[in-house]
Amino acid sequence: MFMFNILDEFPDPGWKNPVAMQVRHVKLDSRIVTLDAAANSWDAASGKFSDNCQPDNKLLYSKKIMIYLSTKTQEKSKRQLLFHEGEEEPEILQRHCAIWNPTLGVYGAWDTNDVQTIQINEKSAVCMSERLGTYAIISEMVEVPFERPEFTWVFVAKIIGYIVSIICLIIFIATIQINSYLWEQFHILHMNLSILTIIGHVSMLASLIQDIRIDRHLCTTVGCVIQIGYLGTALFIVAECHAVFKGVTNGLVGGRARVYLLIVWGINLATLGYNILVNLKEMGRDPQCMVGWENEVKWHLFVPIFCCLGVSLILIVIVMCNINYSMIRSSSLVQELTSTTYGLMVVIVLYSLTWIFGSLAHIRSTQIEMPDFQPVFQILNSWSGVYIYIMLGVFSTRYRTVMQGAVKQRTDELINGSNNDNK
Repeated sequence: MFMFNILDEFPDPGWKNPVAMQVRHVKLDSRIVTLDAAANSWDAASGKFSDNCQPDNKLLYSKKIMIYLSTKTQEKSKRQLLFHEGEEEPEILQRHCAIWNPTLGVYGAWDTNDVQTIQINEKSAVCMSERLGTYAIISEMVEVPFERPEFTWVFVAKIIGYIVSIICLIIFIATIQINSYLWEQFHILHMNLSILTIIGHVSMLASLIQDIRIDRHLCTTVGCVIQIGYLGTALFIVAECHAVFKGVTNGLVGGRARVYLLIVWGINLATLGYNILVNLKEMGRDPQCMVGWENEVKWHLFVPIFCCLGVSLILIVIVMCNINYSMIRSSSLVQELTSTTYGLMVVIVLYSLTWIFGSLAHIRSTQIEMPDFQPVFQILNSWSGVYIYIMLGVFSTRYRTVMQGAVKQRTDELINGSNNDNK
């Protein structure tokens, strides 16, 4: 005896196996089909039916059940999502054949472990199982991009921070451009780092404009510029740490700025190009225009930044451990190198904290409900230009000399110091 039951709806279709389907939202996308089988015999002597005989699991394993289901929505899945306006942007991420598992949770849930999806598309599915039970098509839903509410004080603090940071960095860049005394390797790198930080900050301010947020192409452009700005800043931190490292270990304190510029800008643009090549269809969906909404897109920004900061930290620790044994003989140059080293160390720590909180704020987890780290990230990031200016500018012996108008005096000290060292 076979028993069938076909239902159009099912109570609370959102229950699911959280291990098998690691998404927040699912929906039923077909009718629900229940299949059961049993057999018994009539005992003429007792005038009763015998106990039901259940199907043999071994036979079900060798002769599996095939289930044919039709979808309700007939909507294409996200794998066919296109980038340009006017083209389809489905709400369904992926479809699965599922079976109701009464042992999951308190009330049971949909599970994909005991049913195999043979074929599935936007119209129908072919499922295979070795278990009798209740079957359906479950659709994983695309998470609708959302932005958490922002406190007024956070908005005001970050706007002030971005503006003050940009002003400080413009002063830093202008001072380097005007004074030829600062036209040496480290301050040229400082200047390019500051330019990229300004690019990142201006892009973050542009991402607050509603007209840009609702236009996917403009949002994508702003997200790409954000990546250029902040990844470029991290790359120049690596370059400066390597320059300090070469100064301490080999005594080289100049002549390599052009090489660093070509390498850093090249890697920065190549990384952006790879991200666009791989993730263009996913870009521009984030409400804050932070590259893209999906975690995979954001990791193409965060991972290179973390790699740069990790390498920078290793180099700067080696430098700090060997600064007293530098290959540079001039005590004045060692003093300048020391101020740059300690300034870079502080910048690395603060910039690392900024983007650690940035990843916690933007990378979403389907398993853990994370606190909102956006306020911390926004405050640290918006004021990053200020601590870059203080650590790499104000704390720099050479930069302070220019600001104090004591370039000639400092030059004489360097010449006299060099003569004394040679003696």
